[in-house]
Amino acid sequence: MAINGLPRKQLFVDSKVQGALALRVVLYWGACLLTMTLMLVCWRILTGSARAFYLQLDEMWFHYKPALVASILLLPLVVVDVLRLSNHFAGPMVRLRRAMRALAEGKRVEPIHFRENDFWREFADEFNALAANVSSQSTPAPAAAQPALATREPPGRPWTDDEGATVEVALDALEAVTAAQRALDAARPSDDSMAKSGNWSGSEATAGAFE
Repeated sequence: MAINGLPRKQLFVDSKVQGALALRVVLYWGACLLTMTLMLVCWRILTGSARAFYLQLDEMWFHYKPALVASILLLPLVVVDVLRLSNHFAGPMVRLRRAMRALAEGKRVEPIHFRENDFWREFADEFNALAANVSSQSTPAPAAAQPALATREPPGRPWTDDEGATVEVALDALEAVTAAQRALDAARPSDDSMAKSGNWSGSEATAGAFE
């Protein structure tokens, strides 16, 4: 977990992003030097006296050299400042990416908090909410209790002795009727008259089961 008031110990945390920014600064510096050189050459040619070109370059270099040295000394400071600035958004993204990878692997992820001067601090709150939701969904739910049979005991109160005996007799009769009906269906002939007779016998067996 990051401490809000302390700076990061590592300045260069994302080589791909911060390296691209540092390289862009150096390219801009070189483009500025080249542009100023060409502009000075053109200006001295247009406004200077008619002299040889190498003499123009020698005189221009005499005046241009201090500005070149100053820009070279200033370039590292600009690069470091760009790295410091990029650290405020590259650092949070690195931490967020690591936490997302750990969450995808099913590991336990602690809530993350960015520093006060970091960019995209709201991403930390949104990720923490997402991680908490994923953790709650991945937690196995307790096994549901086996529901009591409605035929044995009604919800709210147990059966009385008389009611229990009546239910047991009714269940036994129902099982006998079901068994008799299955036996009749298995022994039923193809002839329609025999089927009617079988159905009548099945009805008598059912009546006998209830007696």
